[in-house]
Amino acid sequence: MQAETQWIVDTTCGRHFQWSAPDYDFLLRDLQFRGYKATFIMPKDEYDKKEGLKAS
Repeated sequence: MQAETQWIVDTTCGRHFQWSAPDYDFLLRDLQFRGYKATFIMPKDEYDKKEGLKAS
C-alpha cells in the first residue's frame, strides 16, 4: 500500500483545505470526481516550509 501524502488545495469555489492522496494524479482525479477544480496544489510539508519562511 502506498503512503498517503497530505496536500494543500485551493479551489475555484474558494475552498482552502488539506487533502490526502497517494500521488498528484490520484489527487486530481479525486478532486474532479468530487466536483472540485483546483487553482493551487502543494504538498503540505512544502507549504508549511514556505509559510514558515513568510512568518519569519
